[in-house]
Amino acid sequence: MVVTGWMVWETELEQHLGEKCKFVVVDCQYNCGEVYMRRFLTEHKTNDCLKRPHSCDYCLLEGTYQEIQDDHLPVCPKYLVECPNECGVAPPDRCQLDGHLRECPLAMVECELKELGCEDVVQQKDADKHMEQAAQKHLRLSTSKNQTKHSLG
Repeated sequence: MVVTGWMVWETELEQHLGEKCKFVVVDCQYNCGEVYMRRFLTEHKTNDCLKRPHSCDYCLLEGTYQEIQDDHLPVCPKYLVECPNECGVAPPDRCQLDGHLRECPLAMVECELKELGCEDVVQQKDADKHMEQAAQKHLRLSTSKNQTKHSLG
């Protein structure tokens, strides 16, 4: 009878250590190489493990937390970005940034009469104003270009 009692106790101990004991050291199930007491494992798996399953908050691509953070987010087309010109109008996501920059009022643009020799670069919102204010300059450049053209021709 004593042997049977010992075997029951040993079986219960094995079950306790194998499934319930919060002080047993176990490996992370995501193979990150970390070991924790079972009582800390939930926190690790939920918040700290770099190999835990994770999906991109923007495009829902799935991978490990580390893959999404390090490799995917810097190129995710749906990631929300700020206009580099700080115009205050944020494009909805990275894939629409180029379209925004073509129309951004604070984008720097060359004068549309660059081929005449006007080397001015102004913010897009000021392009019309530049054309008005530099009309005399543009006329001189045009005249100079025509004179050079006729003298060579």
